[in-house]
Amino acid sequence: MVSLLIGELAYGVADRRAEYVRIGVLASSLLAAALAAVIFRSRNRAYRDLAAIEERDSDADGIPDVRDATTPATTGSAPPTAHSAAATQRGWA
Repeated sequence: MVSLLIGELAYGVADRRAEYVRIGVLASSLLAAALAAVIFRSRNRAYRDLAAIEERDSDADGIPDVRDATTPATTGSAPPTAHSAAATQRGWA
């Protein structure tokens, strides 16, 4: 809204360039909204993946594998830093 006001003040209402300003401002607003939706979906997917890793309980003992020292996820076959590796890859750590 502020951009539309600035465009109107800069070019006036009757100027033909004011139409281009309106079109440019509205198009860039739509583009920004679409880009934000893509970024937020990607971020939500990453958090959902991390939550699934943290909540996994493969031996059904009621303790998530990330916290359980007796599960293979923290003691042997899988690397113990699977969660931190995912966080580092996404730039969170």
